[in-house]
Amino acid sequence: PIDYNGMEADLYIITNVTEKIKNERKLEALSMVDELTKLGNRRMMVKENNDLVFPYVKAGNEAFLAMLDLDDFKIANDKYGHSYGDAVLKNIASIFTKNKRNDILVYRVGGDEFAFIFLNHSQNEVIEKLKDLQKEVETFNYDKKISISFSAGVTSIKINDQNRRFSDYYDKADKLLYKSKKQGKHSINV
Repeated sequence: PIDYNGMEADLYIITNVTEKIKNERKLEALSMVDELTKLGNRRMMVKENNDLVFPYVKAGNEAFLAMLDLDDFKIANDKYGHSYGDAVLKNIASIFTKNKRNDILVYRVGGDEFAFIFLNHSQNEVIEKLKDLQKEVETFNYDKKISISFSAGVTSIKINDQNRRFSDYYDKADKLLYKSKKQGKHSINV
């Protein structure tokens, strides 16, 4: 309370924080997008798992997490340079983006690693979609003589699993991915 013209009054200070909130939201959005490919990053994947995938699975549905790693990408990078490698990653991201829908979520989670989350798809549909994507990646014209494919590991996300944390599913898909790589690349393990 303060004295105002001989009367007791309350003093309130009001500050317009609209711009600050807008800027914070812009920064948060930027922190969830891979700068090079414009795909969501791992942070976005975890957020969308919490916001979209977990409620979907909790309702009794099954989702699938696919981890992908490009085969022989290092050769393209080493032979033609990092700028060319960046262009290849952008091309692959554009292939993946055109296949992105409300029920297919796509992320770049590391250097040449990507992840997909499939909702409303059977395991067979997921495998077929990944095989179609492999063909698109392999037959794309990268403007130089390179051979790019990918290997993948796919795991089911179900609410009745003992694994309930997203990191458990991520680790399982990642192990399946590296099993694919050890089998000679260009394979998909479930």
